[in-house]
Amino acid sequence: MKLYNILFEVKWALNTDSNVTVDAKAFAEIMDKLSVRECQKEPVITSGLRLNDRQVKAMFDIWRNRGPEYLIKLYATDCKSCSNQAGNIAKELAEKWNSMSKEGVSRLTRFLPGKIGNNASKLLGRDEDLIKAGLDILNKYPEGISSHKEGKALDYGLISNNPEQIRKLLDIIRSEELAEFEEIDESNIDKSGSHISGSHIHVTIHGITDKGLDFLKTKIEPDC
Repeated sequence: MKLYNILFEVKWALNTDSNVTVDAKAFAEIMDKLSVRECQKEPVITSGLRLNDRQVKAMFDIWRNRGPEYLIKLYATDCKSCSNQAGNIAKELAEKWNSMSKEGVSRLTRFLPGKIGNNASKLLGRDEDLIKAGLDILNKYPEGISSHKEGKALDYGLISNNPEQIRKLLDIIRSEELAEFEEIDESNIDKSGSHISGSHIHVTIHGITDKGLDFLKTKIEPDC
């Protein structure tokens, strides 16, 4: 697997691993250049290369913030570029975390009345235990679960741009045939109308076209 460390003008969130494939690097540069042309702020990448230790934390956050059903659907149905075992792995993780969380709730409710739910792990200070159990499960599958493990995916967080702006850039890339990719919109909104923590748009890059390579060579003169 050929990796390339992005050192261009692309913006990366703190502690994000930017060691991604050459095609992912080029895609990030296309997004960055398009944002200038379209008079947008440069989008921020919140996840690039993601090995199992990072992957399990990302999936744990999804399980805790959005629920086990969402986690399973995301990897079993929505993620077309994920491994063939992705749905089964997500189910195994959800069942493990549900079980461990229920054990914690059972002990905790002896002292604290009321509904606690998936946040029991946080209240008990057991996040590390659940994440460790999840990592043990992921490590059983050498093929991995996500294209992030191969450095072929980028997550665009809702930091400098809103979902509509990011989707506009992706629509332009598709309409102008600059790259081959697929996206999953995870810019979810909670009942209060706010974006859920970690909301982003995931992009798996399959390739950069000749038009895309030519675009990177073209001088951009935005009229903002």
